[in-house]
Amino acid sequence: MFVRLLTLALVTPLVGCSSLVRPDDLRPAPHPLLEAFGRASAGHLRPLGGTATDDTPPPRADRRALRRALDGLEGRRDLDPAGLDRAVGRAAGVDARADGRRIAPSEARAGDMLVFAEAPGVPRRAWVRARKARGVIEALAVTRGAVRRIVVDPAHPDARRRGGHIVNTFLRARRPDDDPGARYLAGQLLIEVRRPTR
Repeated sequence: MFVRLLTLALVTPLVGCSSLVRPDDLRPAPHPLLEAFGRASAGHLRPLGGTATDDTPPPRADRRALRRALDGLEGRRDLDPAGLDRAVGRAAGVDARADGRRIAPSEARAGDMLVFAEAPGVPRRAWVRARKARGVIEALAVTRGAVRRIVVDPAHPDARRRGGHIVNTFLRARRPDDDPGARYLAGQLLIEVRRPTR
């Protein structure tokens, strides 16, 4: 009799619970490592054994959050180029120390890196904030002792203005002893656009 009661006591809860749990209820719990800028973004997961999905643009909410984070860096005077690299790397979730891979300027998006030619007063790199209409890239760089917004038009490197808007920022001032072929505009000095490792 005792064995029968014990068997009923152990089996009844298992049978009774089977109707309470449905497959739809078995969802993964949120985890802090899956959250990007305060929102769960499980879509950023990479398949095990697969390759990184760097070509998939982040969700729109994450791009807006990244632009807000980059906007918070503008105007700061306490950041040197290396400090800006680290700050952008943290905000974008990228390895700012690595060069990443080269991409076409038309693919640039927030968190990508612009690399400029070495010249007096020219920042070595800038960080993309957004790609505006007609292919103009808006970025942040350390110039004249502060983090400033610059614009680059890779398709029209020699144009200062187009359609009444500035499309290439002066990255260096003209000097009397400059070579005749000296370059001054961001588009003229742009070497390449790179996407850092995420």
